[in-house]
Amino acid sequence: MGIVTHNTDSMRSWSGNITNSSNEYRDYISSLYNLVDTLVSADFTGGLSQDFESSVLEKREDFNRLAEVLDECSDLITKTSNTIDSDEAQLKAQIQSHNTFV
Repeated sequence: MGIVTHNTDSMRSWSGNITNSSNEYRDYISSLYNLVDTLVSADFTGGLSQDFESSVLEKREDFNRLAEVLDECSDLITKTSNTIDSDEAQLKAQIQSHNTFV
């Protein structure tokens, strides 16, 4: 019989890294859109600038959805690691309460 184990600390660390990356990604996207807004309103005007702005703005939802997916992955990993820890603690308590050698 094999032993199954999980490194829940590593899972939470990984989840934190994903959350940090998601936050950095959001910051980059926000910066990008600030640059586009500045460019279109000050330096680059006219019909072509409107087409450019519309094209870029159409992609904003897609960029934001990616950040949401990263956050959902992070939450899932954290919840899973917490569930594993809870299940292991419960199993340990059950074993100890039924063990005649303890």
